[in-house]
Amino acid sequence: MKMLLIVFLIAANGAYACMCRFISDEEAYEQSSHVLLVKITEIEIIKPEENIIAKDKHVGKFEFIKSYKGENDFVENVYSFVGNSCSRYFSIGELFIIYSNNEKSVKLYTCSASRALRSDKLKAVLEKIEKLQMLNQ
Repeated sequence: MKMLLIVFLIAANGAYACMCRFISDEEAYEQSSHVLLVKITEIEIIKPEENIIAKDKHVGKFEFIKSYKGENDFVENVYSFVGNSCSRYFSIGELFIIYSNNEKSVKLYTCSASRALRSDKLKAVLEKIEKLQMLNQ
C-alpha cells in the first residue's frame, strides 16, 4: 500500500491539467473589443533561449476574412506555447474565430474562447456570431 501511494505521489507531481472555465460565444462576444474570422497562412516557431525552461512558441500569421466587431487590422497574430496540456496546436489553412480584448497578439490555448472552426461547426458558430453582431449594432 505504501509503495502504491509513493508511485501515485511521484506520478501526480509531474501531471498538470488545464483548469478551464469555458465561456459561451455570447459572453466572449460581449467581453471582446474585436471578433474576427481568420485563416492561418504562416506559422513561425520561436525556440526559447538556452538554459531557460520554456516551450516553443508558435506564432501564426493569418489572412483576415471577416470582422464581426472592431477593426479588421488590429489583431496582428495568434500564438501558443506548445508542449503542455493547455497547448493549442494550429496549422496552415485552419479557420479561427478570434476574440480579442484590445490584444494585438492573441494567445490560443485549450480553454480560450478563440478557437479553430471545424467545417461541421462553422455554419452554426458564424450564424450565432452574426446574430450577436446585428443585436449590438
